Amino acid sequence: MKVYIKGLNSCTMRNQKLQQYLNFLVTNGHEVVDTPEKSDVIVLWTCAYRGDVRDNSISEIQRYEKQFEGEVIVAGCLPDIAPKLLSEKSSSRIINWRDDEDKMEEFFGANNV
Repeated sequence: MKVYIKGLNSCTMRNQKLQQYLNFLVTNGHEVVDTPEKSDVIVLWTCAYRGDVRDNSISEIQRYEKQFEGEVIVAGCLPDIAPKLLSEKSSSRIINWRDDEDKMEEFFGANNV
């Protein structure tokens, strides 16, 4: 599967997690691509530590959902900080950061964890 990953307003600690996602995908046979147009799946790593950052993440999710035909998966802090708002504004699948390892395996398989 071809996967595009985009970090939105990610803090340093979360950028490390984003790198773990990339490593997981490559290790398990997926191709990480450099543009959304080349992807089958888009993973958006969101942030929501302040209202304006949360709103920016929501806006970007909606933009990707409208512009690209591939599946959009929302990860990062937003699903845990504002789950109700996210479910109202988006139909994307969710990877909560607290159980992200299980969700990554569920969504992408885990042949070589």
